[in-house]
Amino acid sequence: MLKLQTIVVAVSGETDEEIKSKTRAALTGNSEIVDFTLAGQPRAPSSHGRSRFAGGIYRKGDAFDDHESLDRYLVWTEQDVHAVLAGPYGSEEERLIQARLLRDRDPDDGIYRLDVPAGTKDVALQVITGEEIEQEDLVTEICRSLARGDQNWAQIATSDHLTFQFMGEEVLVNAEDRLTVATVLKQNLYLMQGQTQDYVITGMRLGTVFTMDMWRSEVTAEKTTAGYEQWLSDKAAELDRVCYAFPGKI
Repeated sequence: MLKLQTIVVAVSGETDEEIKSKTRAALTGNSEIVDFTLAGQPRAPSSHGRSRFAGGIYRKGDAFDDHESLDRYLVWTEQDVHAVLAGPYGSEEERLIQARLLRDRDPDDGIYRLDVPAGTKDVALQVITGEEIEQEDLVTEICRSLARGDQNWAQIATSDHLTFQFMGEEVLVNAEDRLTVATVLKQNLYLMQGQTQDYVITGMRLGTVFTMDMWRSEVTAEKTTAGYEQWLSDKAAELDRVCYAFPGKI
């Protein structure tokens, strides 16, 4: 009996042609497949899957996690007057963390979920409850701490094993938590050596450590001929990467 089976596969590659070539090679080498054809162009997987793949913790099924599901947005009203739209977010966790960070800015702002089912014109607007906003959450507190530039971190052996002071205790921060933090902040995370302990810093805040005055001193001492941005990028490359989810950024 001969049957046709439609499948969707997730393939890594730099270009559409490379992805097609890899797919053809894999299918051609399978003796169980009599014949095949590639229909249409490669399309983007779920944003959740892309984030996890970039962070090096991809699990089977992540690419299809929210495929043909929901586009998740936030709507918040500044001073209950101006409505602002943000998103889409790759997961409900990421959206809720962003809502908590927005509430930190002004407790009087209204904050709502906006769910748009993919491929439809139907939308669902729901208020985010105070209980959800006020819930203590490790990833949310890490985001707040990094935004402030705190150093509530300790290193255990390597950058793969980090703890964070949360609710009076040292809590292990795993790879998935670090990827969620980087995704929410849209920043890479690096490990810095402090005077008493190591700590984590975002790429955006590296300029507060490697300052323009330091760069000018190295230029004057003929230790570098690079411009400031390149010099800063070189300094970042020397640090341990706690989560490098955005290769296009420092």
